[in-house]
Amino acid sequence: MKQHILAAALVLAATSPASAYTSYILPANFAPDGEMQLEAAFASTFFTPAIGLPADMTLLYPDGTEFTFDRVESTGQVTRAEASISQHGTYRISTGERIGRVATLVSEDGAWRELGETETPAPDAEIMTMQRVTVADAFVSVGAPTRHVVDQNVGALALHPVTHPNQVLVSDGFTIELLFNDAPFPNMPLVIYESGDADTDVSTYAVTDENGRATLTFAEPGRYLVAARHRADAPAGAEAQVRSYTTTLTFEVINAIPDYPEPPPEPRRVRRF
Repeated sequence: MKQHILAAALVLAATSPASAYTSYILPANFAPDGEMQLEAAFASTFFTPAIGLPADMTLLYPDGTEFTFDRVESTGQVTRAEASISQHGTYRISTGERIGRVATLVSEDGAWRELGETETPAPDAEIMTMQRVTVADAFVSVGAPTRHVVDQNVGALALHPVTHPNQVLVSDGFTIELLFNDAPFPNMPLVIYESGDADTDVSTYAVTDENGRATLTFAEPGRYLVAARHRADAPAGAEAQVRSYTTTLTFEVINAIPDYPEPPPEPRRVRRF
């Protein structure tokens, strides 16, 4: 799926964030048994952590209720977390939508550049203010995957998996719907990263169709990240003129759907007279 088409590259260059860091959540196992472990960070190369994400991520049980990590360890480079899980079905781990600080951009030679904290623009410079809005998601499944938390969209720029993210096969690919403000977002590139790819490498991508859907294809199994990026006018009342959105989903591509164990029987309810 490596493609080198100038038009799409230009679209991505216009919509990608100014800094070369992208957030991700990476589970140690996408089909855990009893305990979920993960790392969460910003990275310029996947999946090599550079700056740890805040630990206040949202964890959802398969039925949609929230729960918390049993243990969280945060450093400047990475956040690692663990949680005991036993309910069968699909769990969601999400940063939620995070709105960053306001940055000032200056136009130079037909491109926008972020001003340094102590830098002053020239009196006649064209400037604008911008805020970054980020979402990072991952899903893990105990036993047979379920859809409840997968179908709950997070943030203005949302990646909605059509294929279940824990059942992505090399042979079938991964169909995703991109939404912006709850509406399908057509003609947008979704960039796919493998482990070791720089987040500035936008050469592997798929473009959404008129329904906002794209099918990602893969040459081999492994762990991947898909990123959607979009720059748009900020909503009324926002602190900045423009918002730069980046939403990511980390997932695993497999060769075959496994045989899932039967879920344990529900406790019998004793009828009292």
